[in-house]
Amino acid sequence: MDVSGTMQRSLECCSGLNMHPHHYLHLVALVLFLVGDALHVLVQVDDLARKGKTTRKAIFSERWVSIIVRGSISTAFFLLWLQGQLDDLITATGISIPASIDKILDMQVSGALALLAGFAFDSAIGYIPFLSKIGVPPPIVDTGAPTP
Repeated sequence: MDVSGTMQRSLECCSGLNMHPHHYLHLVALVLFLVGDALHVLVQVDDLARKGKTTRKAIFSERWVSIIVRGSISTAFFLLWLQGQLDDLITATGISIPASIDKILDMQVSGALALLAGFAFDSAIGYIPFLSKIGVPPPIVDTGAPTP
């Protein structure tokens, strides 16, 4: 059975797009990554609101720039991973990573892995030293002061 041909025909029929199945899987992975990233933000905002510091709406209103900047940087790193270029970037910048993370980066990115990565990347970019030097805002955390 030619699964890729079947998938290709269903994509053409349903969406009018002429996408290769590989591109379709990357698109699904990207959407699931963005869902994971949004869930991570919601968990952080909910945590702050439950602590009684402010309302969810106020948190989004005060920190929307940080949320968008960090989400965009996380997405850029994810796209590098999806395209097989993240290892090269890590090597070029001299960032040392544990062997377990290196093995994860060698894995084929599935939908489930993309969702988990979306949830985790915002926290992970906090461990990249040069990002804070170029002005990447800190994550949504309860520091007692608004995040820049």
